[in-house]
Amino acid sequence: MLSNLVNKLQYLVEKNGNKKFFIVLIFLPAIVLRLYHMLSYSASYGYDAVWHLAYIRHLAAAWSIPSAYADLESYQPPLYYFISAFFVWIIGAQNRGIEIFLKFLNVFYSFLMLWFIYKTLSLITLNFLKNNKLVFLCAAALSFYLPAHLYLSPMVSNEMLCACLGTAGLYIFTYAIINKKLYSIKTACWLGFVLGLALLTKYTAILFFITFIIVSAVIFLQNKIIRQKFSIFFAVVISVALLISGWWYVRNMVVYGNFLIKANDMEHFSNVYLQQPPGYHSAKDFFIFDFNVFLQPFLALDGDTEQFWSKYNKNHFLLYYNPVFSSVLTGTFSTLWVENHGMFLKTERLCLLLSRILLATGFFICILSIAGFIKIFIGIFQSDKYTAFLPVVVLSLISIAAYISYNIRYPYFCHVKAFLMLHLTCPFIVSFAYGLNLLFEKYRIIFDFVVLLLFFMIILVMVIYGFFLR
Repeated sequence: MLSNLVNKLQYLVEKNGNKKFFIVLIFLPAIVLRLYHMLSYSASYGYDAVWHLAYIRHLAAAWSIPSAYADLESYQPPLYYFISAFFVWIIGAQNRGIEIFLKFLNVFYSFLMLWFIYKTLSLITLNFLKNNKLVFLCAAALSFYLPAHLYLSPMVSNEMLCACLGTAGLYIFTYAIINKKLYSIKTACWLGFVLGLALLTKYTAILFFITFIIVSAVIFLQNKIIRQKFSIFFAVVISVALLISGWWYVRNMVVYGNFLIKANDMEHFSNVYLQQPPGYHSAKDFFIFDFNVFLQPFLALDGDTEQFWSKYNKNHFLLYYNPVFSSVLTGTFSTLWVENHGMFLKTERLCLLLSRILLATGFFICILSIAGFIKIFIGIFQSDKYTAFLPVVVLSLISIAAYISYNIRYPYFCHVKAFLMLHLTCPFIVSFAYGLNLLFEKYRIIFDFVVLLLFFMIILVMVIYGFFLR
């Protein structure tokens, strides 16, 4: 019966013209869910949203970049804030609709990002997965309903725009490799333009920039025939990117003596970080996965996230902080599937039960994505055709290395905010598609199970994030 259901679905998807119909059918509820989130809470709700709003309002009023020491987020590159401030200036800072519009901008960036993931998936499916439309549909559906991407979409922050631009760069570079456009000046200009905008949005974009440099070095060493033309391609990308964003980093060095000035580096903001749990990491936190998270997936040990912040501010926070989140692996995994702060979700009994089930479902999906990534990684050393996956693999590896380094340096909450998974959404989805295709070719019964599990997950996400918002 299980196989019959999946076979019927595959037959419907494979029929001419049906793929787009199913994509639209699955995507429409995802649009509605994001718009519902956008309208459900204030723009000041969100991780550091108050500080992002302060930056925007300053620009809208003064049209000058604030001191990096002015507020907690004032050190950030200015592109996102200038775009937002422009609309605040047009609509009016006192207009009640401006907060909704600022959230809509972020939702719009999230849709653009999903579009670039969709295009990257199309390239990979067509060229490496024998144009398996069912695998493509499942991977696309996962990207639409990935909880972290969903609940972060309307949040006022520069994270989504940076992730969107970085994913656009990932798509353009992958497209250039697959379609042999590594000598196209037009493609180089587009890639440099996107990377430059990303670098002017958030420092995380440096990971995309480094990815381009590393992958370019590998291509240069592997392909003697195109070295001269590719050198021009490389020079154009770097030049355009630095022409757009370089002034910001030079300014930081001149004004602050640090081209990557951060709030963490500022002494008078250090208490903000020192007050946040867990406040330490032992070596085992980077290697041990705490399965107790499946029993209590929220930050508050007693599940009362509404009172959690006031409780731990008044008393020793470790009395109320869920110790499973000391594990970086556990925290990162959990925040991908459950909004564990309880900032947007009501943590009542039924929501807790459904969140546990969602975590269990997400665990299988993550395992499959990791398996797909490992297969891609091995393939890079076995065949030149896997060169197209180099941007995805290199970005993933250097991001994980940077993430570990950051957690060692600043072990305060940064592993429970889903931001790592936001800019790694495309690699995660591509790896999942590859892992799912492996099951399709070798273990069809497991494949059928995962397909139905995925659509069960989508229903869970719609219920949790549709009926349990604060």
